[in-house]
Amino acid sequence: MRGVARILIFNSLHSLQVMHAFHSDTAMQMLARLPGAKEADVPTGAPEVTQHTRNFRKFRAKLIEDGWFKRNALKEVLVGVSSVLYRALAFLLSYF
Repeated sequence: MRGVARILIFNSLHSLQVMHAFHSDTAMQMLARLPGAKEADVPTGAPEVTQHTRNFRKFRAKLIEDGWFKRNALKEVLVGVSSVLYRALAFLLSYF
């Protein structure tokens, strides 16, 4: 699926949670520095926040509290190295 199609899925939906889920703490700090929306800029037909969205917010807050979003450099290096090794092994095995 191309990027435009992914964006269109969220047309007229509250996709802020998706943005929060896929961006780093640095990006979130940058977002916090942006000015808020003016009342006149908010669309009049904007849907209300659903229970699903509230549940997602609560779930994400628990994940953050539990440390799931903390980076671990050692794990990241191990995942990268293992990925390269698996690809090298697959390449070598394809010739035998």
